Amino acid sequence: MSKRKLKVEELGTRYNPAKRPASIRLKGQWLRAAGFAPGSTVELTVISPGVIEIRISPEIRRDPNALRIMARIDRAMAQTEITDGR
Repeated sequence: MSKRKLKVEELGTRYNPAKRPASIRLKGQWLRAAGFAPGSTVELTVISPGVIEIRISPEIRRDPNALRIMARIDRAMAQTEITDGR
């Protein structure tokens, strides 16, 4: 398991300290190596104070080839139903 240390930053203007949200930027080749491909959707879950779980969302839209593959399967199944007489 690899570890990274990142700084929690404050965003916003210096004129309104009450509205400065916290921010953490994740970037680098290590994200791709960890399975987070560009364009993927992620889900964040706060497990407890100071612990956040990041997982790739199970949405099928993250794989651009998935819809094409599903269409091929549908066509093949339809063709099988025609030849089987269903």
